[in-house]
Amino acid sequence: MRPGKTPPYTESKMPVRHREEVLNTVLAQAIVARGLNATPESIRDHGKQRPDVMIAFRGLRCVIEGKIADVANARATVLQDATARVEKGIAHLAIAVVYPKVLRSTPFDRLLEACSQSQLDFAVCSERGASEWRSGGIDDILDELRRAHEVLSRDDVVQEVA
Repeated sequence: MRPGKTPPYTESKMPVRHREEVLNTVLAQAIVARGLNATPESIRDHGKQRPDVMIAFRGLRCVIEGKIADVANARATVLQDATARVEKGIAHLAIAVVYPKVLRSTPFDRLLEACSQSQLDFAVCSERGASEWRSGGIDDILDELRRAHEVLSRDDVVQEVA
């Protein structure tokens, strides 16, 4: 090997730095493994709308918008993105998720398990506004999604009766 040339990467020395889209795809896989229909990084409306993850949930369009914690203002940015999905009518419910920065450098072959076991920061957005930020796993996020669905369902029933 010539001086100044770096040796080819071996598997153990290969640096890992995942893009956000990779984490969104793995999150969608983890949601599918829990029995829901989730699609990552889907192009909608001729390429204009690209939610990070789309979930068909009890007749509602739900999206997840994600950012990695090492991004400047991750919480504020992702909450704004999620809120905009609801305001523009792209989704009935949107979840803002902040991934822990350790996931960015987790080897890909362990990423699904690591994501499934991670504590994620999240907030649920609906026409009523955004919830408080919480921390929990994927099951906690899906539980909040179910609760938000129930609230929206009750609100619809009340409006119909009124």
